[in-house]
Amino acid sequence: MGDRRGFTLIELLAVMVIMGVLASIGIPKMAAFKQRALQTAMISDLRHLAEAQEAFFFTYGDYAGSLGPGPEVAGTGGGGTVVLVPSDGVRITMAYRTSPGVGEGWNAIAHHDGMSDPNRDDCGIFMGSTANSPNVAVTEPGVVACW
Repeated sequence: MGDRRGFTLIELLAVMVIMGVLASIGIPKMAAFKQRALQTAMISDLRHLAEAQEAFFFTYGDYAGSLGPGPEVAGTGGGGTVVLVPSDGVRITMAYRTSPGVGEGWNAIAHHDGMSDPNRDDCGIFMGSTANSPNVAVTEPGVVACW
């Protein structure tokens, strides 16, 4: 009989079972990493918005009422536009807020369509009075929180 080299059917099946077990462990972990990356993009965009709003406030003495890709539009009482281009897939909704005796401020909510975690679906930030908070999860001005 000749010299036979190769793997037996049992050896090949054992390797396939091991690969299946490793894949069943790794795939959910990768999905969780993707969700965290999407949330990080939302948080980063909101922080950039806060920086842009503070620069706008320093220049014009009031916060902008809208955001756009540019150019920056001067204005007070929510009439200005601050420049911000969100990350791919991130939608930001911003609102200028004014309250008698409290002053001006703003809030913003970021959402990414790729998020599937209902507990971390949206993130928000606000400046000014706590009455400007977009959600009860956002408790401090200038600090991003997700819910």
